[in-house]
Amino acid sequence: MDFKQMLTGLLERVEGTVAAFFCGTDGIGVENITIHPDLETAVTEVELATALKVITDVSQNLALGRVAELLFETEKLTILIEKAQEDYFLCLLLKPGGNVGRGRIELKKLTAKLAKEI
Repeated sequence: MDFKQMLTGLLERVEGTVAAFFCGTDGIGVENITIHPDLETAVTEVELATALKVITDVSQNLALGRVAELLFETEKLTILIEKAQEDYFLCLLLKPGGNVGRGRIELKKLTAKLAKEI
């Protein structure tokens, strides 16, 4: 699978997306694409992997089950993270007013496709 093409498609299909990542849960990026001028991709990948790890630990400590999706909003961006297998995740960063619903749908479709290939 061409991961760059996969992420470019997300950028094109989800209105308001400024970056898309395919990353290992260890914070090592597989592929990313961004149109956000100030985004340091390597730092962002590590920080998002750390956030996912913390939420995963909380979920396990509370016996809530596997974390499948993480969504949070900041003043500047909305961040959508979808687990793709146990060792990878997909992430979209959307500007305010971006299409969060479409982003969630597209991430779910893509993680299902990736599950068959990774």
